[in-house]
Amino acid sequence: MRKRLFTILSFFLLIFISVMNICAQTSLEPKIEWTKKQHMAKGFVNTLTHLDTKENSFIFLYKTAAEGTFSKSHSYLVKMDMLTGKPQDLKLELKDGGAKRDWRHVRALDDRLYIFSSFQNKKDKRHYIFVETVNKEKLEYNKDARKIGEISYKDVDGSKLDNFVVTVSPNKERILLSYSIVDGNTITSMGIQVFDKDLNPLWTRESDFPRIEGKEVFVGNYTIDDEGNVYLGQNRYDKKNEVWNLYLTCFPVNNGEPRVQEVVFSGDKYARNETIICSPSGEIICAGLYSSPGKMSVSGTFSQIFSPQLGTLLSKDEKEFDEDFITMGMKDKDAEKMMENKDKGKEFDEGYRYYIDKKYQRKDGGFSLIAEKFKLQTQTVRNGNMVSTYYYYNFNDIIILTFNTDGSIRWVQKIPKAQRLVNSERLFGSYYASIDDEDNIDILYNEHVKDKMSDKAQPLMVRIDNKGELSFKELFKEDKEVRKSFAPTFARKLLSDNKYLLGRVNLSRWGARGTFIHWGITELK
Repeated sequence: MRKRLFTILSFFLLIFISVMNICAQTSLEPKIEWTKKQHMAKGFVNTLTHLDTKENSFIFLYKTAAEGTFSKSHSYLVKMDMLTGKPQDLKLELKDGGAKRDWRHVRALDDRLYIFSSFQNKKDKRHYIFVETVNKEKLEYNKDARKIGEISYKDVDGSKLDNFVVTVSPNKERILLSYSIVDGNTITSMGIQVFDKDLNPLWTRESDFPRIEGKEVFVGNYTIDDEGNVYLGQNRYDKKNEVWNLYLTCFPVNNGEPRVQEVVFSGDKYARNETIICSPSGEIICAGLYSSPGKMSVSGTFSQIFSPQLGTLLSKDEKEFDEDFITMGMKDKDAEKMMENKDKGKEFDEGYRYYIDKKYQRKDGGFSLIAEKFKLQTQTVRNGNMVSTYYYYNFNDIIILTFNTDGSIRWVQKIPKAQRLVNSERLFGSYYASIDDEDNIDILYNEHVKDKMSDKAQPLMVRIDNKGELSFKELFKEDKEVRKSFAPTFARKLLSDNKYLLGRVNLSRWGARGTFIHWGITELK
């Protein structure tokens, strides 16, 4: 009798525990009030950028993809009111009388929304640069366009204005415009223009823009410090040693004499992917990932810190990735093959690049970089007279690099992932990252994503604490519709603690073609 009573009690206890576990799991699921499905114009959304985010409304810019040889892409500003669930949109079409201007960049600065544009005067061989603002409440042009600069191409080959980038100093007091004139695929002229925070011109450099000599030279990573000094990197290929030599260039404020510093490594290494950071105290930091001569595969991380205007090298540090780090998240057979190739001096990660697209100044005085492993593949298929091109986007591992105030490497961490998405389905790939006041980094991404309708898709939230320790949390586990339509790059952390703006995407394949988005706000922690 006692044994039977014990069995019955055990049975009910197990049921009670199971019910409590289910209730606990259900209560942990974030509650989200989704808006109605919004049609983001005809055509698939190619890129989407958040510009201004409030608690109950936000503004974003999106660009549609051209769908054929004779079609064009279009760009729109959209303001979404989360209380009413209704969007406003403004197509980016800029005209003065009958003259059309090409928009180049949209940027939120000092609580204002600016549109940078250009107009080509073919007779005078000049590009005129304009700036204007948008009324964020009504989402309409303020009709205050004004010319802020000119770019001459009178004495060079080519006339196309390209590589137009807007960069802001850490204190937001100085604004840099960088650009080039292109003839075919060749850059024939480069220039920079520096403005104050109200976009009044301060100084310009064009005709005597110094270039590193060489047949294969790439220029990038434009940066401006709080004083208005401009920095950039120039990578020149050394065919003999099979490396890319990196040179940092400083253009001192008010057209002072340029300074150049080569980034020199210990042993046989070269900068494979790098970025330039201006610290709040004025030092110039060059940091990133390095490779071995003749190899594309990334094998370690580095940092070098220079005094203002590249005066002197203050410190440098390098760290090689060990076997555990390189093979993290891989199957044993694949890991063994990768390390075998590495030990033999072969490519072990061929075809991939790491893009450093997040730079965080930490509250403790150090800084963190986030890089994503990426590869783009194309496939052209012929079916009679029809030719179709497919783009395969491979978004793989995420690397987090964290450095101390003196530039020394504090810790490195990796989030293993593998995403391979076709054409517009790339919206379900990549990741979103944010950092809090305690220097904890949160990353949102999709796991098991091979296509948008995958029932195995699982959104994850990963926290990397300020000591570099990882913790994972599965999101929306009980909601399949959310899991297979969650777009990580549409996410945005709001001002309130742990509140996030989230986006879900539905891609229409038949009938009314286009991209449909649901927006929602929830608490994630």
